[in-house]
Amino acid sequence: MVYFNLSSYMGVTVEDATLELYLYDPWGTIPDLNWVMPVDGAWDESTVTWNTDPGYNLNQTLFFPAPMMGWLSLDVTAFVQDWVNGTYINYGFYLNQLAGTEGGYTFITKEGSAKPKLTINYQYSNLESTTFGSIKAMFD
Repeated sequence: MVYFNLSSYMGVTVEDATLELYLYDPWGTIPDLNWVMPVDGAWDESTVTWNTDPGYNLNQTLFFPAPMMGWLSLDVTAFVQDWVNGTYINYGFYLNQLAGTEGGYTFITKEGSAKPKLTINYQYSNLESTTFGSIKAMFD
């Protein structure tokens, strides 16, 4: 799971949003079926475990193929737009893979050198966008 605070971007129009994660430690056979979904409840990074995670929201699912070593880029525009619209509460992203697979992968966390990134291109209202133009935000 990974979380980015988007509270100061409520109500903007998201043109596109990309989640980038760095894969550095694959093991076994990396599964062909992987997905990212919104986390379904509050969690604390210092205490969450496989047995205590809040689960995920099945209303939105983005499937992606087996990732390669290095940066994985995922289009999460729909998730981010729903969060800043207030359609869903932002609890972050939940990455998972096909259950029962004999392999997996590890992504570098925020404590590492290649931190997860969320890049958002967005606009304020039409009046503000003509005055200030598009704004690009990057979160680490």
